[in-house]
Amino acid sequence: MKTISLAVFCALLFAGCRNSSIPEFEEQASQLEQRIRKAVCDKAGMQRQIDSVWAIAVTAMDQEVPKDLEPGTRANFLSLKAEHLIKMLPEYKPLTPETKQLITQAASLDSVVTLQFGVLLKEFNAWETEMKNFLQRVEAKAPELRIKYLNRLQMAQNEPCPVR
Repeated sequence: MKTISLAVFCALLFAGCRNSSIPEFEEQASQLEQRIRKAVCDKAGMQRQIDSVWAIAVTAMDQEVPKDLEPGTRANFLSLKAEHLIKMLPEYKPLTPETKQLITQAASLDSVVTLQFGVLLKEFNAWETEMKNFLQRVEAKAPELRIKYLNRLQMAQNEPCPVR
């Protein structure tokens, strides 16, 4: 009888310890989810900025690049971005000064955002490491919860960002 009582007591104590770690995991998972969403949405926002400014510059170039160029040459020229295009600007006569200015502004913003991407990549690496460590802690204390938290954190990476 003592053995059964001791076994029941230990089982209840173990279950109580296991359940007490769940709120800790919930709080950590929520914080990590927020961090992941913010980084993913920041990256998407930066990409939209770059795409938008280049779209304006390419639209202006498309109107001014001679239509009689070979289709491949024309397409290659319109797909150039940043430094290759900037190097060609002084010699390329068909573009108006306004379009050249749009291209210069696009390249400048592209450079700034590229630097910001570097900072953001460090954040991506940091939360990936934190996520791995978190899942290892969950596995050690409550292995049955690992899949639940893994799925939650993966979903946070794929959630659509609010449009600003």
